[in-house]
Amino acid sequence: MELHFRPYAREDHERVLAICLAAFAPIHEGFAAALGPALFRIHYAHWREDYAAMIAGWPPADPVARVHLACRGAEIAGFVETRLDPANRAGEIHIMAVDPALQRRGIGRRLCEFALDELRGRGATSASVGTGGDAAHAPARALYAAAGFTRSVPAVHLFRLL
Repeated sequence: MELHFRPYAREDHERVLAICLAAFAPIHEGFAAALGPALFRIHYAHWREDYAAMIAGWPPADPVARVHLACRGAEIAGFVETRLDPANRAGEIHIMAVDPALQRRGIGRRLCEFALDELRGRGATSASVGTGGDAAHAPARALYAAAGFTRSVPAVHLFRLL
């Protein structure tokens, strides 16, 4: 599949938001099932609006963050935001998503490779990426492991009603 990468521009907002919401919907469905309706409503009821606000803030005012798109011709297939802490030269893949209709075609792998090259080019000497431990995140975990992310710090998010 022929892909090229380019920086995000404001006119990309609608398509990128659509990809983001479609890609992260199964994850939030899993959160809803795991937490139940009351806790999900408290903690994640506005997940769509939160992603919309994040994307509306792009390009980020923070000069250490950059957003790039993976495109097939004129079609946006996915996106990635990278961040670099220049003081310690630590890079991060902050968020990455591929249109669900185009997943399982190597686009995520190519986006990840692009992000790592981009961070390396800005002087990063390490990179991190966060993902979930639930079943909905299994494809992301496999992708990141294949990209060489082999060290992890286990984390658990616990919830309760008060």
